[in-house]
Amino acid sequence: MRLHDLRHRRATQLLAAAVPAKVVQERFGHSTVAFTLVHYRHVTPTMQEKAVESLDAAFRRGGKSAT
Repeated sequence: MRLHDLRHRRATQLLAAAVPAKVVQERFGHSTVAFTLVHYRHVTPTMQEKAVESLDAAFRRGGKSAT
């Protein structure tokens, strides 16, 4: 496995773990968040599912805070 492959895998794992894209951008030295998302968002298909689940949970709470 090449160093580039390891780097790509780690960035993908961070995004899939819901680490903010801005944090990933800064850790990897990318010039913009857009660059980070363009190169890594396509490999995190479960992010859409997590977003739907979060919205569903928020609606079930009736907009009330989880605290």
